[in-house]
Amino acid sequence: MDFDQSIKTHNEFIMQCIGVPPILLAGGNNANISPNLRLFYLETVMPVVRKFTSSLERYYGYDIEAVTSSVSAMQPELKDIAAYHSTLVNAGIITANEARKELRYEPITGNDEIRIPANIAGSAADPSKGGRPTDNQQ
Repeated sequence: MDFDQSIKTHNEFIMQCIGVPPILLAGGNNANISPNLRLFYLETVMPVVRKFTSSLERYYGYDIEAVTSSVSAMQPELKDIAAYHSTLVNAGIITANEARKELRYEPITGNDEIRIPANIAGSAADPSKGGRPTDNQQ
């Protein structure tokens, strides 16, 4: 009656041979499925893909990169993507329309200007603006 145990042991041995991380074999539930899928891709699939692309690069002489943006398990959380792009826009690195293009939204007229970040002491473009309000004593 050790048949079930031997099948489980055999399956785990095969999975370890192809590079599945042991934490994925030990268990998992719906609460941690997303990080486990990402771990599976990072530790199992991507090393094989890198070996394959490396051999193609060596043979053909071109720079080849795997496109992982369409793999849902490899994409960052939407909250992280939004924070990244809003930081770039608010820091004056890219325009709002460039961020919209990256997020696959239509551009909005008038959003092609770089935003100049303002600090507490005043505007970064004009230091005479901003700061403590003036007293209007009459």
